[in-house]
Amino acid sequence: MPPPPISGAPLASPSSASGLQPPLLRKSPALAVFLGLYPGLGHVYAGLYRRGIVFFFLALLCFGTIAAFELPAFALLLSFIWLFNLLDAHRQTHLVNMGYVADLGVVGDPASIQALSKGLPNWSSALLTMGVGSVVFGSLGWLERLGIWRWSYLGDYWFVLFLAAGAWLIFVALRQRRAQGEIPTQGASW
Repeated sequence: MPPPPISGAPLASPSSASGLQPPLLRKSPALAVFLGLYPGLGHVYAGLYRRGIVFFFLALLCFGTIAAFELPAFALLLSFIWLFNLLDAHRQTHLVNMGYVADLGVVGDPASIQALSKGLPNWSSALLTMGVGSVVFGSLGWLERLGIWRWSYLGDYWFVLFLAAGAWLIFVALRQRRAQGEIPTQGASW
């Protein structure tokens, strides 16, 4: 049995650990970024079809929201999605070339998978987030038809969404650190 990996040491390539060979046709990260100027296309080039489709539909949703409801706050979200799409296409293409990432997830030995994916969101959390977002936007559309809600409220109070999202992210990060023992619980001595 091999010794456990040293913390901070580079991960062994799945191709060497499990006998899998890295892709014969290496993908160009620069070309993935260039193609990523059209959201999702860089991921499709790298062979990550699901990821490409998600980026495409996120950008499409933002474009549609800006056009249909004239909500300029979504332009900021669109620029974030677009830039993250470019950076992620570059990173994911490198991982595909190293043999770490396939369209349906990470390949290789279990230790490399666990170390590589530690702290990264999985597909179920992304699907849950998209589902909640769809229910919220659908509910707001329905409330607008009933005359209870106006989309202009979102334009007037967009900053509240950022405050709520920031507070939620801080709460989740602190809860994770407390669970990992990085923050002492109440009543513990320093």
